[in-house]
Amino acid sequence: MRCRPGTRIAAALALLWLLAAAAGAAQDDPEEAAAQAAADSLAAAESGAPTLSGLQRQAVAARAMIADTTRVGGTPFVLSWARAADATVRAQMQKVDWEAGLVNSFALRDLSQITLDLGKAHEDYRSQEKLVDRRDGTLTYNTDALKSLTANLSLAQSWSRDEVTNSTGLTTANERDVRTANTTVQRTGLGLLGAQHDVNVRGTFTEQQAEQLGMRNDISEGQLDGALRSKLAAGDWLVLRTGLYGATQSGERSLGLETNPSSTSGDTLRVGAFYDRGAWTGGFALTRSNFDRRYLDYHRNANGVVDTIGVDEKIVQELESDDAMTLAWDNALRVWGVSFGAKLARDTSQNGFRASGIGRRERHQDRATLDLGFRATRLDSVQFQYGYLWKWDDQTFKGATNPRGRQISRSRDFKFSWVHDLFRHTDLRLAYTTGLSQEIAERTFNQNDRDRLETTLNLKVDTLFDNRFKVNLAFDARHLEDISIRRERSANNSIKDTYEVAPGYSWPVAPWLDLAQSFRVWIQFTDYVYSGFEGIDKQDDYNKRGNLNTRVSIQVSSRLRVTLRHDFDVKSNAKESRTDAAGRTFYSREQTQDNSKVDVSLSYKPTPWLTLDGATYQARDYKETYGARVTETERFSGQVSVGGQVQLTSKDGTRSLKAGVHRFFAHGPSVQEYNSAYWDADIQMKWSF
Repeated sequence: MRCRPGTRIAAALALLWLLAAAAGAAQDDPEEAAAQAAADSLAAAESGAPTLSGLQRQAVAARAMIADTTRVGGTPFVLSWARAADATVRAQMQKVDWEAGLVNSFALRDLSQITLDLGKAHEDYRSQEKLVDRRDGTLTYNTDALKSLTANLSLAQSWSRDEVTNSTGLTTANERDVRTANTTVQRTGLGLLGAQHDVNVRGTFTEQQAEQLGMRNDISEGQLDGALRSKLAAGDWLVLRTGLYGATQSGERSLGLETNPSSTSGDTLRVGAFYDRGAWTGGFALTRSNFDRRYLDYHRNANGVVDTIGVDEKIVQELESDDAMTLAWDNALRVWGVSFGAKLARDTSQNGFRASGIGRRERHQDRATLDLGFRATRLDSVQFQYGYLWKWDDQTFKGATNPRGRQISRSRDFKFSWVHDLFRHTDLRLAYTTGLSQEIAERTFNQNDRDRLETTLNLKVDTLFDNRFKVNLAFDARHLEDISIRRERSANNSIKDTYEVAPGYSWPVAPWLDLAQSFRVWIQFTDYVYSGFEGIDKQDDYNKRGNLNTRVSIQVSSRLRVTLRHDFDVKSNAKESRTDAAGRTFYSREQTQDNSKVDVSLSYKPTPWLTLDGATYQARDYKETYGARVTETERFSGQVSVGGQVQLTSKDGTRSLKAGVHRFFAHGPSVQEYNSAYWDADIQMKWSF
C-alpha cells in the first residue's frame, strides 16, 4: 500500500512528542518540590519580576494551589477546571450575525495545562444574498511554562463556508476545512561549552480540503523546523551571538484537476558580534538565508499576476528558489554630551521561478545613516542626520536570454532638527529636510528616468498653560521638483510649492464646559516647466484648501453630557489663464466647493447599568463648476439615531451581560432603501464558572 506523502513527517511528529513527554517525565517530581516551587514563583511575581505570559501566570497559580493542598495532604490529578462561555448576537445595517464560544481549561497536578476552545458563527447579509458559516475548535496541551524545558501540543480544526447568490440566481460557494496538528519542544538557558543556548523544535501537519469557485484547492503537508540560538560572553564588553534555523516540508497539493507533490526546504544562519564599552556601543551582524519551494500554482505573467487567457497550461508545477544575505553594522558613541551614530547595511537577494513568466530576479541595496546630536545650550537641542540609499533590481524574463536591464534608485537626504525651550511649558520645534532621489533605468525597459529634489521646512509650537489650556501652531513649507530625464516624459516636468498653516487650541472653560477648535489653510502651486510650449497641453495651476473644526462639550449634570460639533471645509481649483506684460499671472477658477456639517449628540446615564444616547447630523455640500457656463450643485444629507445600552456584571465578575439597540433614520443622495431606516442591535453574554 502506498503511503501518503506526509506519513513520514507525521511519524516524526509522533516520535517528537514521545521524546518531549519523556523529557518532561525526567524533570523533578512536582509532588516533592511543589511547596518550594510555589513559594519561589510567588516571591518572584511579588518582587517585580518580568511580566509573565498567560501560561506562566496559570502555572504560578497552580503551584500556589499545590502548596495549599500539600499542607493538608494529597494533591488531586486535576487541580482546577475553569469554564468560560460567551455569545453575541448583532443586527446591523449590512448584516445579521451571531457567534458563540466555550472555553474549558484544566490545570493538572504536574503543572501542565489543557485547554479546549470551541466556537461557531453565522452571518446573513442584508444588502446581498450572502451567507457565511464558521466552526472552529482547538485542543491544546502545555507543560509547565516555568520550566526551562517546555512542550506544547495543539490540535485544531477550522471550517468555513461562504455562499453568494447573484442577481441572476446563480449561487457560488467557497468552502474550506483545515485540520492541523502542531507540537513544539523548547529548551532555554542550556549551558554548554561556556555558552548559553536556546533550542526550539516544531512539527506541524496540515490537512486542507477547499473549493473556491468550483476549483479544488487541497493541501496535505507536514513540516519540521528547528532553531538554535547561542550566546557567548567573550569578555566584559564583547558578546557573540549565533542563530541557526532550518525547515523542511513535504506533502502534496491539489489545484483544480491537478495533484502533485509539494515540498519546501530552507535554512537561515545569523552570526553577530556586539560590543558595549560604556560610551561606545554597537555590533555587526551577518544573515544568510535560502529556500526552495515546489507547489502547484496558476500560470502567472512577467509581473507575477495570474494570467491564464490563451495559455495551454493554466495550472503549472512551480519551483521557487530564493537566496538572500544581509550584512549590517550599527554603532553609537556618546562623549562630552555629544552623540554620534552610524548605521551601514547591505542586502542582496536572488529569486527565481521555473514556470512563472517572472523568471529570475536580482536585488541589491546599500544603506547608510550618519547622525550627530548635542545640546547646544541649556535651552537648545540640535541634531544633524545624513542618509544614503543605493539600490537596483534586474530581471530575466522566462524564455529570455538577456536581462531586461537594471532599475537603479539612488537617494541622499539631509535633515536638521532644532528644539528650543521658549519658556515654561512651551517648546519650539524646527525641522529642515532636503533630499535628492534619482530613478535610472538601463536600456529601454522603463522610460521613467527622473530626478526628484524635495525640500521641507516644518515649524511647530506647543504650549500648555497651568489651567490645562493648550495652544499649538504648525507651519509647513514644501518645495518639490520633478524632472524626467527622457524626452518622451519631459512634459510632466514640474515644480510644486506647498504652504500650510494649522493653529488650534483646547480650552477647559469650566469643569462642565470644554471647547476646542482647529484651523487649517493649505495651498499648492504647480508650475510646469514646459507649459505654453507647442504640443504641450500642461497648464500651471493651484489648489486651495481650508478647514475649520469646532467642538463644544457640555456636562449638564453627572448623568447628562451634550456634545456639539461643526466642521466646515472649502476648496478651490484654478488654472493659469494668462500673464500680462508686467509678468503678473492670472488664474481662472475651475471649481469651488464647500462642505458644512453640524453634529449634536447626547448621552444620559439614569443608572450605573443603563445609558441612553442620541445623535443627529445635517450636512450640506455645495459645488460650483466653471466652464462655458457655471454649474451649481447643492446636496443635503443627514441622520438621526436614538438608542441605549445595558451593561450588567455580577458581584464576583463571573457573569456579564451587555446589550444595545439603536434606531437609525438617514436621508441623502447616497442613501439607499436598505440603509434609510434600520435597527442596529447587539447582545453579548459571558459566563465563567
